Amino acid sequence: MPKVFITGYQGMVGSAVVRAIKKSYSDWSILLAGRNELDLLDQNGVEKFLSQERPDFVINAAAKVGGIYANSTYPAEFMHQNLLLNANLIHSAWKNGVSRFLNLGSSCIYPCRSQQPIKEDYLLTGPLEKTNEAYALAKLPGLKCVGITVRNMEFFFIVRCLLIFMVLEIIITPKTLMYYPL
Repeated sequence: MPKVFITGYQGMVGSAVVRAIKKSYSDWSILLAGRNELDLLDQNGVEKFLSQERPDFVINAAAKVGGIYANSTYPAEFMHQNLLLNANLIHSAWKNGVSRFLNLGSSCIYPCRSQQPIKEDYLLTGPLEKTNEAYALAKLPGLKCVGITVRNMEFFFIVRCLLIFMVLEIIITPKTLMYYPL
């Protein structure tokens, strides 16, 4: 029975991930930690948590998110916090031998005038939407960071996902969790 740590489980995407796992894999042990139990911005805290809990999988659905007003008013906070939480989780998971790591992206990481339907090949091919540029720019290094980390590990996997439906399909078929090169 694998133990899966789901970050951001109180948000829209994270809560959908929790529901999907409970529905399809009721024998899995789901590890949840809210902001009061684990500050993802604290590298030492994340390191200690993963070292003690030893999850098999990490599904990173955590992010500082907001609407157009928040993104436009506090871009430095969105960038800083999202860069930190991704770096802390990825590095700590790597150090603690987590076998699978699902790092969720967002449609905003793609160019604002991207061809439809959006394909992963369109990453970094055009300008981002200005109203959420800081958030998008913080999510992109997380994807690259995992790609670099993967090259240094034999059993570390990632899937970049564009849509929640893809995420749910991957969770439904965990044995097929694959690494898509960045």
